[in-house]
Amino acid sequence: MKPETNTRTGLYGLDVYRVSLDFYRELIAVIERVGNDHVTRQGKRAAESVLLNIGEAHPARGADRARRFQVAFSEASECTVVVDILELRSDVAGEPLRRLRELNDRQGAMLRRLAHKR
Repeated sequence: MKPETNTRTGLYGLDVYRVSLDFYRELIAVIERVGNDHVTRQGKRAAESVLLNIGEAHPARGADRARRFQVAFSEASECTVVVDILELRSDVAGEPLRRLRELNDRQGAMLRRLAHKR
């Protein structure tokens, strides 16, 4: 279920935050189907860390903001590995896999750019 939000203000005004929320929702749907193991727990933790670091970066300024976005970018990179492992184990395929990759690629690209803004 999506929380009701005004997508033009505050944290919800950041496209990267909304995309990362969507990635988290998609990942949780896969995890609920696949089950709870080391890889899925690590993926959930990394996706949550992306969101939490975006939340910390939002009000920050300058180098502190860039550093927090860099941490979020690193966690998104870990999400890439988790999705790859889930695919290799045949835990996810088809449209759910395509959607996870698309959302993770988008969040990673945005976070990389945000991490280099000062």
